Amino acid sequence: MSPFEALDNFLPAGTLKFLLSGDSCLKAWKPRIASDGWYFFPGHGILNDFIVDENTSDEDHDASDLVLLLDVLIEHHFIAATCFIGLPGHTLYVRVYLIPFDLANVQGQLRMRDETSVLSPSRPRLKLLLSRICQGSQKWEGQPSTKRQSLLAETVDNRSMIDLYAALPSPVGVPEYFLREVPGMRSILYTYQARTVSAMMAREVRKDTVPDPVYIPIKGIDGGIFHLQPTTMEILRECPRVEQARGGILCEELGTGKTVMMLALILATLDHLPEPEENPFDYRPVMTPLSFRYFPTADCETARRRIAQGNKMKKYKGPASSSRIPSLVEILLHQCRVQPAKLQLRTFQEPLEQHGLWKYLKFNTPFYHHFDVQQETSRPRRGQVDVGPKVMYLSAATLIIVPPNLLAQWVSEITKHCHDILRILEVRKDTPLPHPSDIASQYDIVLMTYARFNHEEKYINTSRLFSWTTCTCPGYQGSRVPRCRCNYDPKKSKASPLLQIRWKRLIVDEGHVAGNARTSFSSLIKMLSVERKWIVTGTPTTNLLGLKLGEGSELRYPEADDNDNEADDQVARTWTPTDRSDLVKLSTMITQFLEIPQFATQLQFFDSYIIKPLMDPSGPRPGAIQVLMQLMSAHMVRHRIEDVEKDVLLPFMNQETVLLHLDPYALKTYNIMQAVIAVNAIDSQRVGQDYLFHAQADPTHLLNVYRALFWHVDSERLFNLHEIVENADKSIRTAEERNNSPQDIELMRKSLEHARSALNDPVWVALQGHPYIHHRVYHMPLSIVETWSRLPPNTSPAAFVDPERLGSLRAFIRKRPLSRQDNVISYGKEVAAEEKQRIAFNLAHIRPRKGKKHDKKDPKTSLKEFGAVRTTDSAEKREEMRRELLAAQARLEAFLEDDNEDNHSGNHARQAVATSPARYTVATKLLSSSPVANVRIGNSTSSKLDYILEEVRRYSPTEKFLIFSKSPLTLQYVAEGLTLIETKFLLTTQAAGVSTEQRQQMVTTFETSDLYRVFLLELKHGARGLNLVAASRVIFCEPVWQADVETQAIKRVHRIGQKRPVTVKTLAIRETSEEVMVTRREALKSSAQKQPKLTDDRRMRDFIQNPAFLQPAPDVPGTSALDLPLFGELPGRQASAAPGSTGAAAVHVEVLAGRSDAETGEPPQKRRRGVRFADAP
Repeated sequence: MSPFEALDNFLPAGTLKFLLSGDSCLKAWKPRIASDGWYFFPGHGILNDFIVDENTSDEDHDASDLVLLLDVLIEHHFIAATCFIGLPGHTLYVRVYLIPFDLANVQGQLRMRDETSVLSPSRPRLKLLLSRICQGSQKWEGQPSTKRQSLLAETVDNRSMIDLYAALPSPVGVPEYFLREVPGMRSILYTYQARTVSAMMAREVRKDTVPDPVYIPIKGIDGGIFHLQPTTMEILRECPRVEQARGGILCEELGTGKTVMMLALILATLDHLPEPEENPFDYRPVMTPLSFRYFPTADCETARRRIAQGNKMKKYKGPASSSRIPSLVEILLHQCRVQPAKLQLRTFQEPLEQHGLWKYLKFNTPFYHHFDVQQETSRPRRGQVDVGPKVMYLSAATLIIVPPNLLAQWVSEITKHCHDILRILEVRKDTPLPHPSDIASQYDIVLMTYARFNHEEKYINTSRLFSWTTCTCPGYQGSRVPRCRCNYDPKKSKASPLLQIRWKRLIVDEGHVAGNARTSFSSLIKMLSVERKWIVTGTPTTNLLGLKLGEGSELRYPEADDNDNEADDQVARTWTPTDRSDLVKLSTMITQFLEIPQFATQLQFFDSYIIKPLMDPSGPRPGAIQVLMQLMSAHMVRHRIEDVEKDVLLPFMNQETVLLHLDPYALKTYNIMQAVIAVNAIDSQRVGQDYLFHAQADPTHLLNVYRALFWHVDSERLFNLHEIVENADKSIRTAEERNNSPQDIELMRKSLEHARSALNDPVWVALQGHPYIHHRVYHMPLSIVETWSRLPPNTSPAAFVDPERLGSLRAFIRKRPLSRQDNVISYGKEVAAEEKQRIAFNLAHIRPRKGKKHDKKDPKTSLKEFGAVRTTDSAEKREEMRRELLAAQARLEAFLEDDNEDNHSGNHARQAVATSPARYTVATKLLSSSPVANVRIGNSTSSKLDYILEEVRRYSPTEKFLIFSKSPLTLQYVAEGLTLIETKFLLTTQAAGVSTEQRQQMVTTFETSDLYRVFLLELKHGARGLNLVAASRVIFCEPVWQADVETQAIKRVHRIGQKRPVTVKTLAIRETSEEVMVTRREALKSSAQKQPKLTDDRRMRDFIQNPAFLQPAPDVPGTSALDLPLFGELPGRQASAAPGSTGAAAVHVEVLAGRSDAETGEPPQKRRRGVRFADAP
């Protein structure tokens, strides 16, 4: 019997059913009986006249074409088929057997089929056939059945990458390597951490093979399993096995202790030495300087002979020495260095030092010769010179590359969790790298930042490292162990020491940067020789997020919607360009960073086998998503949330969105900006470049719209209101002449009304002249107000004074509590004069930043935001201004008795050290007689700032805060407010000129000091990697559009090590784009849609492009009002509340229950998520 008819060796795939016009075809058919008892399939020639047309076939396909397809696949031995005519003779059942490509006893014929004429045209036919095969057992037996069970799953697989990521199986602990108490660690691992470490150790230590992830299992009628490659349609009995990667992507959930896991892995494999880089054409024995010079072993003799031949010498000429055989001590010095695992030499360091052997061990660094094999194996060119080998030092060290802001944290984590057994080389910005043999031999961890690592790109020319010249350094202290220092100068050789080391392990923290192949970082990584590579990140790509651990606000879908979702699941989800971007990043990590051989040797392999099948325009091809899932499982190590929570439960986290009304003056600014948008849109007839969203539009326009929801002024142009009002009548006439819609004309009229109203408000106009958030101040004598306020007097009960002036006034009165009113006024004048000189001086030193087309910031705002003195073009002018400033400051200090006290007149650019009221308890009674003793501070012109200050006042005595904003200017406003309420804080922004080292120091200070209660962080610099569990309250000054960025920021606090319940509050202004942003983002989070950029989201664009004016906040009894005394409560003075205030903030809580229609921009029904409404007058 032919091997192509041996059905027992094939996979019984399933059945096809055809309708016949009768059984008369039997007369022309001479059937042969197959081994399954049915007849071999007769083919199209016999059945063609009897097959019923496509409309009567239960397969809903042209039956005649399907029979022809079977013929072709049978002819080329892709399948075998048998058939049976069921009663009453009108139904033909066809059994389909799949023939594996690795079929035995065919001399490899199936693997040698021609690609062009056979394989390529047969793939789509085989795919079609597999989609039509039914696996019902009744049909297999030739019996009618209405059930349909396909060989390949019929259910549409609409899982996205994030769904696959969340469903990855948790690592299985390997008993051989499972340790909760790792030698050298102070900390005891959680069970899930120990499982992860054991799984990573198994990947590193075992040289296992694993099933090829690009093959998926298919199950036959008899339960047998074959393996299918969906792209090539190759079917195999045995799944191919590939080499297990000695590394991977550690992507455990944010805050679950990935750093601790990596430290445990380092300690558990502390003395493991890497093997030389494999090359089938170059045998690379491991030697030491001692053995290479003197040992008579075959490997050493061969190495010496090879060097001698390269030098064209008759004999290797090493340093002069006796020819005696190695002593036992020398043999041990060699063996201890080339096979150090499990010897625990560190425990014997003291006795070895006493016997003078420790340094010999240290200097006897193992190495191997790395020859340029490509050059040696190719035919030598005329005049070509052999360059010799490169010496590669074997190192048991781990190279760890981290973001700049995490360097200090890694050092802190090592100190916290590990005993002092680890030898660490911390390579900072200006730290020179030691000799490569010293790095390889004397350190367990080499820790450096991305920037410091990229600095080595200057030294990537390794050509000079290849040389026939060998070390001739003498033995150290009379021994035969040399301490080599010859011919080493990285600047002259232009080769970094990092490139002359065979590293045991490379760890890249926040390693999603490895997903970009077009960077110097990735190029330099590829040049390193590393045995084991790990990417450590909670977010491997932009959309693979670790968001769930301890999250208190997951979405819960209503049962009523379940049936509707089922219908949607039958429509294949088309993968988007964003999905492709994530796939490309994953491809780069696997192909170019981890260098998995299967993918690294063929750069198009990942694209052909993974990306293209997923990106099919009609949806992912059958099996494509399963292949991606298997690939991710093979190279990613992470636990499912439920498995982590079995071992550790984070404290409860309450997350709220607090909706606020704008202060009346901020509301007027917001409405003016809406009016400007409306006027521009109507004047341009909404044609041409978009005022806000066009690529060439000034980005500050949109930025200022968002800033206005905290506070914003335009002191330079006053929003062009004068021009708008002056042309008001003309604008109305033009709109009417153009036949604009009545809605547009009404919008224009309202816009002009708001413009006139703003210009007629002297307080609002005055506020626009100063880049400060002003506070309402009560019970301050009018004459003092006139001196200390930047604004003209008004008839309202409250004056407006900015925090800086209030701070200066408070400092002066505390220093001189008996000052008369006229002295207070005089000092105020000096403060104003000094400030005028200082502002002029600083403004002159602000240069426009190069390359910024739209850098049109208000100069005063720029000064406040950047807080930096910059050089000017004229040295003479700079010196003149400096002298004027010093003179003004001297006059100001003349009012004070002690020149050594703090001067509160300056801005706090990076760190506020507020003066504690307790410091002045001696003068407290004297303060009661001051003319400003009764002054109270009320609400500011920013309702968000009022809310933040009230929260900090209430909770900072017992809890610490993280306050995030994407705007440095917003953080500066908050800093001034915190200074006003005398709460100590730390502020780090790029604009403030905070260096990486200073930022690291601030993180350590905040974590260890009880003095600082608030940490102000710019979102883009503080959202990743930091461990700030000292804080338990988080405030976002504005909603964060990117869900991953928000979660990253929250995870600085809500992570392992946190002992308190965590409260997260996001501040948003009612009925503005911020409220829409919150709602829209929740809707996108709950859907399968990829979150677009904010400016690309249609709902957000529509809202912003169609301005709407806000109405004044309603008067609600018991609404919040900031009310605090400037000097604290003084003895003998009864607390006098500010008019209209109610003391502590009063809020009422409501819960939004959104609809599940994501298209409307509304979120689905959620588990109760707090949305807090706070009213401010």
